[in-house]
Amino acid sequence: MSRYTIGKKLFNFVFGLIAVVLLASPKFSYAVTWDFTCSNQSGCGNNNFSSLTFISGGQSLIAEAFATTNTDGTGNFQTATLGWYSHGLGVHSQGESTQSPNHAVDNNGQNEMVVFRFPNDTYISTSVFLSVFGDTSLDTDIYAFVGSGGACNNFAFTSLSYATLSANGFTAYGSPNAQLNGNTGSDRTAGLNQSNLNLSGQCLIIGANNSQSDDYFKIGALTANAITTRIQTNVPEPSSFLLLGIGLFGLRALIARRVVGEEK
Repeated sequence: MSRYTIGKKLFNFVFGLIAVVLLASPKFSYAVTWDFTCSNQSGCGNNNFSSLTFISGGQSLIAEAFATTNTDGTGNFQTATLGWYSHGLGVHSQGESTQSPNHAVDNNGQNEMVVFRFPNDTYISTSVFLSVFGDTSLDTDIYAFVGSGGACNNFAFTSLSYATLSANGFTAYGSPNAQLNGNTGSDRTAGLNQSNLNLSGQCLIIGANNSQSDDYFKIGALTANAITTRIQTNVPEPSSFLLLGIGLFGLRALIARRVVGEEK
């Protein structure tokens, strides 16, 4: 076996080893918070959006509004209008007045919701800030579901209902979302990862409680953990791998030159 062949095999082995290390690197997460309050931002006060895209830390998040077709919270979901206000996102369903407090996410009539879509299905939603809207007798109880798959892609929610979410790859936070109930008349942060559920998914549904009629709130912020793969501190950094790769290419070229010199 020639020196060139040995060098080539050595090069391929080391290069393959680097690839294995990169692929086997553990996953890490970092928190990303999207702020939906629109102070000093263009578009604030508009209640006629079909969808909105928010970017935080380079991560994009798409929001759209839906509502149940029936006033008892049943029936398939239908498209609704998304509003963007100083206290956050609100919804008004088809045929509903846009006047206060009906432009909030509410369940007085058709049950309304905002559906958020992350860049991929590795995001773990951890909390959502809810701003109660109306008098102190109103509430911020929510239903929350996370899911991925066909129903999530392109927001194909008009073929779904609360009754069919589970069969279409969605999981409820709580059973039935009991731990997501809040105190009447108070703004609050609702924890979505209680009991360390660590439910990941590309789509997150935040809706007014489906079994009541006194919930009116704006969605002011959403926090999620973005999952990524990073090199551990005891593993060479990417720049080290680059230098190693340059060295290997140089070694291969040197071996090839020596082989050519011996053959002359």
